[in-house]
Amino acid sequence: MVLFKINQIDTLFTDIDMPGSMDGLGLVKAVRARWPATRIIVTSDAVRLSHRDMESGGDFISKPTSNTELLKMMG
Repeated sequence: MVLFKINQIDTLFTDIDMPGSMDGLGLVKAVRARWPATRIIVTSDAVRLSHRDMESGGDFISKPTSNTELLKMMG
């Protein structure tokens, strides 16, 4: 969140499972509330989400994924 406050970030790519008190979906919710224009891509190898599960309008891609597939989502 500190990086968002001091930088213009166009795309957030996060895993659902993260160390600490906030998981990836919590991060998505926090970023969406403050920076609604930021593109969000969520990934996981343990959890499967559909686009309907992404209430924020972000995208989900399961791991493993190729760099080409990820770049296509970002483009």
